[in-house]
Amino acid sequence: MLTRVICHDGLAYIGDVDVTRSNEYKLFLLGHMRFVWKRNISDMFEWDGNRWLRVHGHPTYYDDYLARGGTMWPGEFYKIVMQDDI
Repeated sequence: MLTRVICHDGLAYIGDVDVTRSNEYKLFLLGHMRFVWKRNISDMFEWDGNRWLRVHGHPTYYDDYLARGGTMWPGEFYKIVMQDDI
């Protein structure tokens, strides 16, 4: 399943999960040479065919945005939300 991973340090990865190489500590994504430590994952989303669904992390306004059909990455979304209106 197509997965989008956002780490605590801001790095973001996207790819299908390689279940044969992943374990309880590491997450391997197809198309990536390195693994992601699961303890470093801040948010994780899976594509259900129509929209992204959060599978790891705390629910936020971003989840409401995704539920309404939004497609932006979290960094772009929060930059727009947090900018001054004046």
